[in-house]
Amino acid sequence: MKITPLAESALTIHVRQRLGSDPGKCLEEVTRVLRRLRAARLPGVSEITAALVTVSVFFDPDLIAVETATSEKIFQVMVDRIRDALSDELTSTEKMVPKKNSRHAGAVVEIPVCYAKEFAFD
Repeated sequence: MKITPLAESALTIHVRQRLGSDPGKCLEEVTRVLRRLRAARLPGVSEITAALVTVSVFFDPDLIAVETATSEKIFQVMVDRIRDALSDELTSTEKMVPKKNSRHAGAVVEIPVCYAKEFAFD
């Protein structure tokens, strides 16, 4: 897994480089990382979101700077916290696959989409 800056107050964890031939397995890996990070309740984190092959962690840099007494080390502090939270994930060769009937943590948000030409002004 690779961790890269997304913005001045966010980092992205690249769970995979690309989707690959098994999208279901990729979804399980991304979901597992998302759950572990949420369960870790990292200080200063305001939001954790998942995408197709990545998980992004948004945080309050001011809170981290107060804890570390320096603004230069904010990203490194967050990278270290994320790596600690995912340490088993980063070193384990055996993948923990979530149960098929398990419920996903967090709220499900449905976004209605309409592709009818009469509604597609843009």
